[in-house]
Amino acid sequence: MSSQIDAKEESYFSVLLSLLVLGGLFHYAEDWSNTLVTTVIVLTLMLALIYPKIQHWLFLIFTPYLIYITAGKFPNIANHSNLYLIVLLAIFPAQLKAVLGKDVPLSDLLRTVRLFAFVLYFFTFFHKLNWDFLDPEISCAGKKLDGYLELIPRSLSSVRQLLETLAPTLGLVIEGMIPLGLLVPKLRKVAIYTLLALHFMLAPMGFSDFSSLGVLLAWSFVDLERLEHQDLLKHVGFLATFCLTMQLYFAPSRIPYGQESYEFLEGILFSFVYGLFAFKYIVRNIDTRPLWFPKSVLYSASVVCLFIFGFSNYLGLRTAGNFSMFSNLRTEGQVSNHLILGSNPFKIFNFQEDVVKVLSVSRNGRGVYRRMPKPGQSIPRIEFDRLLKKMKFRTRGKGAVAMKVEYQGKEYQTSNAIFDQAFRFPVPPWQTKLFKFRAIQSSSRQQCAW
Repeated sequence: MSSQIDAKEESYFSVLLSLLVLGGLFHYAEDWSNTLVTTVIVLTLMLALIYPKIQHWLFLIFTPYLIYITAGKFPNIANHSNLYLIVLLAIFPAQLKAVLGKDVPLSDLLRTVRLFAFVLYFFTFFHKLNWDFLDPEISCAGKKLDGYLELIPRSLSSVRQLLETLAPTLGLVIEGMIPLGLLVPKLRKVAIYTLLALHFMLAPMGFSDFSSLGVLLAWSFVDLERLEHQDLLKHVGFLATFCLTMQLYFAPSRIPYGQESYEFLEGILFSFVYGLFAFKYIVRNIDTRPLWFPKSVLYSASVVCLFIFGFSNYLGLRTAGNFSMFSNLRTEGQVSNHLILGSNPFKIFNFQEDVVKVLSVSRNGRGVYRRMPKPGQSIPRIEFDRLLKKMKFRTRGKGAVAMKVEYQGKEYQTSNAIFDQAFRFPVPPWQTKLFKFRAIQSSSRQQCAW
């Protein structure tokens, strides 16, 4: 590429790929307890940064790997991991074209990623428009800030109490500013500042993986014509090398030193290094042109599908994994707690209401599944089917799990829920693969939950 704008596009795309792959590192480093595997992956990525000419080839190998492990775990993955998967799928064809020496449809790709960002932050705000999120006693807004609020001295307890009371309102204002600003060009710089500040605050709380995706989305709003790219790749190389070295050193020691300590230190370092990069190259070069749909039909369809995915709570298709994390949202039953869609006018599927009520579980089965429903709690039949399959895998050699449940007005009891084939309410495999639900809370108010 010879022209100046082509050189900028090439640098811009390289940074996009670097942020994408680094995001995968933050997503899955917590699972890398094998030092050899961690070392090989990290050194391979470092090689890609040291030798830019082979970067596209190495990233082309790494991206399918990330797609494979993310799609393989779907739908049992975090909310932001679902978006990460669709971003990987959108960028991969452009990577392939870059390796083959063909023109990369960068304009269409950026329009797509920008709309992905808008959809994500729209729903993280929209889902919180419910009565329980606005209640300071149970709102996730205050609970997720506990780590920071504990830093306030006891002599200023009244200040802490005031912040806890205002947290839901402040949370709505801050999170509402992001999608509004992304949509309205004149407010976009404020939105990007808010987006970055929010993610740098979240990173030390254990969300460096989500924050890495947030920086990638913010990068998609950079104006190429204003971007000074001469030292860009050098600085990104420093950023990436620092992060990779950090993971190489800290990830294998995650278990002996404790997950929370590891995540806090990782988040502090992440915010510092990514912050320097973001405020030098992103917030100074924001594109203030309106959002447009891409010209590609496939790209446009992917945006529509992501919107439907985020809306699936209200359709009755999902209650987990669709950006409703920590929102206090409840859509189960005839009415929901949403301020606007409280009557569930769009619900056309009854998966949330087709439930199994757990009456009792033997003690050896309670710690098997992280979100095991408590006695008296109900769980959608799709999730109950997934629960039994997970119990079969995780209780291997630990004895039988006795269970008593109620389904459609009848009680069912077994001394071995894992292998008792009569103790089943099977669902088609495609439903357990596509849909994800949380256990239904018995309280009339929706408590804070993932």
